[in-house]
Amino acid sequence: SVDEAGAKRRDPRVSIVHIPRAPAQKLELPRVCVTTGATEGVGYRDVTFHFVPLSGRLALAFCGLVGIVVFLVMKERATLSLPFTDAAWKKFDNARKTSGILAGLAIVAIVVMAVALVGRPVMPFSLTAGGAFFVIAVVAFVVHHLVVVRGVGPQCREFTADHVVLELPRAAATAAIHDHFGSLAP
Repeated sequence: SVDEAGAKRRDPRVSIVHIPRAPAQKLELPRVCVTTGATEGVGYRDVTFHFVPLSGRLALAFCGLVGIVVFLVMKERATLSLPFTDAAWKKFDNARKTSGILAGLAIVAIVVMAVALVGRPVMPFSLTAGGAFFVIAVVAFVVHHLVVVRGVGPQCREFTADHVVLELPRAAATAAIHDHFGSLAP
């Protein structure tokens, strides 16, 4: 679709694909880069996707240490062999590594705040500085994920009993995968 300025808008329904969870062989998917839609210089890379149902994410957000355990127990993984060009793979891999570093900084901020507050009177400056560091780390992670990672490669939307549901950034790759499997959805 096109907006008033004539720019193409991305239709989120176009980019959704359902890929079987069974161990995918490298030749099962068409040689179309899932990131760029290119067909030349495409190789297959193993990508592990993680998914936690909404109830697990809510437990993490609202239940403290018990929530962490629930989150980890409910976490599912699936590894798929997906087609990428070398340049697209490097960009996608770098974006994932940066996300990991930013998530690690947020965890360090939580630990530093917890250690600073245990058994000591609350110092307004340390609480404010620790809280600011935590907020900055979390905001940096969220902004990085929404701005950089979402447009760089495939994103896991959900796991079903027999499929991994991915959102791809290019309609060409989505169309090729739909054609390959013979339908738009399972």
